[in-house]
Amino acid sequence: MCDLTDESSQQSVNGEQSKRSHVSRRQLLRGLGTVGTAVFTSLSGCLFGGNDEESSPSVFASQQGRITQEQATHVVTTARGLRNAVSTPNAVVWIPNNTVIDISGEFGVEIARNVMIASNRDLAHPGGMLESNAYINGHFTTKETGNGFIRISGIRLKGPRTDVFDPRKKPKPASAYYSAGFRLAPKKVLIDNCEVVGWTNAGFLLGSKQVQTTSWLHHNQMHHNRMHTLGYPFELYNGTALIEWNYFNANRHSITAFGSPTSGYEARFNLVGSDAVHHAFDMHALCENRDAMMCGSTGRDLAGKFCNIHHNVFLLTHRSAFSIQGYSVKPSQFVSNWCAEQKGGSDTGDPEGVVYFPDYAAVTVRDNRYGKEAVAAGQEWLSNAAQKVAASAPGQSVNPPADDQSNGNTTAQKHDPATFPATTDPLTGTTLTTVDIAAGRYRRI
Repeated sequence: MCDLTDESSQQSVNGEQSKRSHVSRRQLLRGLGTVGTAVFTSLSGCLFGGNDEESSPSVFASQQGRITQEQATHVVTTARGLRNAVSTPNAVVWIPNNTVIDISGEFGVEIARNVMIASNRDLAHPGGMLESNAYINGHFTTKETGNGFIRISGIRLKGPRTDVFDPRKKPKPASAYYSAGFRLAPKKVLIDNCEVVGWTNAGFLLGSKQVQTTSWLHHNQMHHNRMHTLGYPFELYNGTALIEWNYFNANRHSITAFGSPTSGYEARFNLVGSDAVHHAFDMHALCENRDAMMCGSTGRDLAGKFCNIHHNVFLLTHRSAFSIQGYSVKPSQFVSNWCAEQKGGSDTGDPEGVVYFPDYAAVTVRDNRYGKEAVAAGQEWLSNAAQKVAASAPGQSVNPPADDQSNGNTTAQKHDPATFPATTDPLTGTTLTTVDIAAGRYRRI
């Protein structure tokens, strides 16, 4: 396990601040301008867990590159103060620890360019909370210009419902039950060290029809977003994302993407809990979201740009770890993961199996380990990897996933958060290749 009290941590468990890792606001802005470089490149990741998954879930904690109250341009404790602060370009907005701001009455509040909203959520502090009890499908939004960045760091974002329900069976139209925290379509988004819970649509909607947003989501705890038909911590509407060192549980889908030819993601080093409404990681077929009547009409449905899923632990046994509902523009892969479910779902009756995809999709599935014994080894591997990253020197480059995976390198090789052996360490990933799929509408593994 990692020690959060070492001098390289920006904030130790007793709240004392280390000057060594203090980051100026100018450095913060410079780093966000190229999400994943400068001060945000050294991820201090620690895996903690208890015997009871629900009361003491395993989580990752990152202590480097954190925003502090001293760097804030605005300190807010009310919805009105928050509304005014986020309208200021280049603002660093701080929500004090344990402060709860009711955003139920906020609808479509526009966030200015290059704004950061932060609190001090970590293993010792719950952080500030933005809470809504309303069905509002976008409390905060940005202009769809594709410029600038937004960072949300160290806060709790709580929506109106954590239960499982089907809006189609309610008296009002299904859309009357949609709730979303942030609709963000700048050039770049960074979401780190947050808790996201209770959203019937999604905590974050990333990108828009006109804008491809590049996102980086790390060291978050995202759970109990469970409404049928939607129910996500976040949705990749348009653009690419790097998703790492997160804990997911009890979501309809823990990762989902819209299915456009410009939407794709790399998911690595994540821990997925045992509860799920449907499969954990997802890529929709574009036709499902644009015109469901067209699905299957050509025999080949488009489903995103790529999915690169590796070195994750999946504790669920009754739902698939990954499902893609069509073919991706670039080959997709599910490799080197640890899955509690056995191949084919034979022990639980899961109709889809661990991985589910159409027979015409170019999906590589290999080097995964299956069964309850495998996930224990996977959690140990993640813990050791987190310590290795935490001990690495700062200044390593961590960029969001590359668009082109055809040059013999996976995105893991090109965007590793620390210095690892080039060919022997599994963190470097493997070459993407297509596989021959047996005849049939779908293949389950």
